[in-house]
Amino acid sequence: MLQETLVSPLGRSFIRDARAAQRPILSWSVDNEKGLDWCVRRELDGVVTDNPKKLLELRESSVKSGRPLVWSVRRIASLLRINMIIWVFNFIFGRKYGFGLDQRYTTKSH
Repeated sequence: MLQETLVSPLGRSFIRDARAAQRPILSWSVDNEKGLDWCVRRELDGVVTDNPKKLLELRESSVKSGRPLVWSVRRIASLLRINMIIWVFNFIFGRKYGFGLDQRYTTKSH
């Protein structure tokens, strides 16, 4: 999943639900240090990055250091912008096609 969506409150509930269902959680397109650090702290199952060496370094140092993760104002604005776009498209497509899972897309268990 796009990391920006996982950082939001809905992303946190998604992570919680995915873990409860024993599903792997993968984040993609994470290349900045703060984003990589966030993925390490949340113990995601996989991270797609162009900087695997930095990810491994952070995995060793982040957990041990205990330092708080601080986002820049620019990063927070970017996260808000992407999540607002998601909310708008969710509203538009939800009104057109329905919110939640439709019965025709769910499987029946016997």
